[in-house]
Amino acid sequence: MTAPHQTSKQPGNPSSQDMKPSSGTSWLAMAGILILASLVAGFYGINTYTSEMDLLTSNLRKNSERFEKNYRDNAQTRLEALRLGINVLTHDREVVEMFARGDRPALLERIVPFFTNVLHKHFAIDQLNFFTPPAKGFLRANDVNTYGNDNSAFRKTLVAATEKGIEVSGMETGRGGSIALRAVVPLFDANRKVIGAAEMGDGIDGLLRQAAKANSVEFAIGLDNAVAEKAERPLDAENDKIVQSDRYFSYSKESVKEIIHQLSFNPRKTEAELLRNGSRPVLVRSFQLSNFSGVPTVVVTTVADLYDETRNILMTAAIKGAVLFVALLLLGIIGNQKFRALQHSLHNALFGSRQEIEAKTAQLAAANAKLAMVDTVKRTFFGTLIHAVQEPSLAIAGHLQAVQILLRDALPPRETAGPEHQQAIRERIDFATAEAIRLSQLVGDHEQLAQFRHQLVKRPLTQVDPVKAIRQAMKENRATRHALQSLSIEGTLPDALPGVRGDQELLGQALTELLDFATQSGGQGTIRIAASAHEQGSLEITLTGSGYRSLTLLTEAMMDEAQQFLSRQAAPPVEFQAKGALIHVALARAILEFLGGTLKLSRDDQGPDGFVIRMTTAS
Repeated sequence: MTAPHQTSKQPGNPSSQDMKPSSGTSWLAMAGILILASLVAGFYGINTYTSEMDLLTSNLRKNSERFEKNYRDNAQTRLEALRLGINVLTHDREVVEMFARGDRPALLERIVPFFTNVLHKHFAIDQLNFFTPPAKGFLRANDVNTYGNDNSAFRKTLVAATEKGIEVSGMETGRGGSIALRAVVPLFDANRKVIGAAEMGDGIDGLLRQAAKANSVEFAIGLDNAVAEKAERPLDAENDKIVQSDRYFSYSKESVKEIIHQLSFNPRKTEAELLRNGSRPVLVRSFQLSNFSGVPTVVVTTVADLYDETRNILMTAAIKGAVLFVALLLLGIIGNQKFRALQHSLHNALFGSRQEIEAKTAQLAAANAKLAMVDTVKRTFFGTLIHAVQEPSLAIAGHLQAVQILLRDALPPRETAGPEHQQAIRERIDFATAEAIRLSQLVGDHEQLAQFRHQLVKRPLTQVDPVKAIRQAMKENRATRHALQSLSIEGTLPDALPGVRGDQELLGQALTELLDFATQSGGQGTIRIAASAHEQGSLEITLTGSGYRSLTLLTEAMMDEAQQFLSRQAAPPVEFQAKGALIHVALARAILEFLGGTLKLSRDDQGPDGFVIRMTTAS
């Protein structure tokens, strides 16, 4: 009877249905690409906008700071020129004598043409005035019809010059709120009596406009409202704007006046502020100007309307974000297609390589067979070890039987044993005793190492300072403890070495065991300890010197406890007098291998001269 035909999928022949991605997965991938592209493009656009705005505000703030510095430098230079000019003028005795005798027409005839045609025309000086004590107007070169007014209520420079007879200079607010740099000198008659004062001045508005033009800024000038009222400046509701304690009255252009009238800010705050005037961002920064006595009375505020710049930056950021979004979306679509093609190829490769999987399975089976062989070798080794223990036991038993026969022959009723019998008895008893002791030591050493290895597994590992471990070993070794003069231990160590993974106490014990090995086996000469780190991430510690020269029979094999057991059991006792010290080497090797390191012999032309330890540094 024929079985019905059934279609089954083999591991190496996946169906097309298995390899075809579902529509739900495709839409999910596209949604993820769209979201990721939107997030990245959005963050990029925001970052671009923020960076460009920070750069813009930083540049405007620097322009404002340069504007302030230029004005202050120019004002200082201008004030020096005013001092020089008024001093030169008042050294003209004819001018002083005209003023002293109150001859105003003669002084006008002398001063006004000089002021108009020279000072104002060529040097842009705005004011040249004369006053009688304490501050009464006598002559104003720029306004000859104004005189006789008392300015003592607000012109403290004039009061100080006429009352104290001193020269006064600096910024001061005049009648009507005119702010100017002024140089005032007292005038004396022939008897050195103060008869009045002369003043040369220049308004700050021109200096500010000059500095603003050089640094591309716009500004507004404000005056302390209390000072403005003392200077009899009336409030102009159309032009003036009181902001907290200051009254703004002069603007570099009309648009600045509109912003100041609409904006709310602190004019005495010196840091730049980005504010909102409705929907328009505005950057303002203020600095204060002090009068001749050091009191801040004037505030200058730079104003920058950032509406156009902000709109351009926003548009640039949006364009860059959109371009990045489109680019990421296209890359995502192409990448998704490439990924699905790769997925298809991997799918075919995974399910189409059955023979390769079977080959790997065969390799694993071979590896298992090798592990079984290793187990067999291990069992064989321990069988050999038992045989090695059994052989000296049988030898001891045979010799003891021979001793028994000799003793029986030596006892009465036979003749007394001669010297030959006695010597033979002693030799056999000594041999049997030595073999028994040696066998006991071997078994004891092996048991000690087995217990020590069992304890090692329970120790947690941390990061260890190798320099500290080396110094611990140099301090705690047997030669140092017993102050042996015939064996010296020297260390050449750097200040710091990279740490290694291990246990501080165990690493120090391993080094101490290797030093004690030299102490117990020879106890003479010198041992030098050195340590260095290598670029490959390893640490090397060497213990070399003449202190290890007596160990000519030491081999790499005898550094293992199992090989020691066999070699020490097979070798005659007289060939190596320090066989008991070999336990130190086995202990050190067991510790270092547990810590992930290695212990090798250091050799030169004459044979082994010490040990080399290599450990991996901690990452």
